Amino acid sequence: MISAHNEHLSSLLWKKDLAHQLAIWQGGNHDWPVWREMIQQDLPW
Repeated sequence: MISAHNEHLSSLLWKKDLAHQLAIWQGGNHDWPVWREMIQQDLPW
């Protein structure tokens, strides 16, 4: 359900030419362990 809302929002943003990235991670909670993985993927320093 949540990912469907996120995908809809992403679609609306693209229709308005607002560049962004939508990443749906499987099996993770919205908390620090998942954020650490996301940060390492997106900011590799």
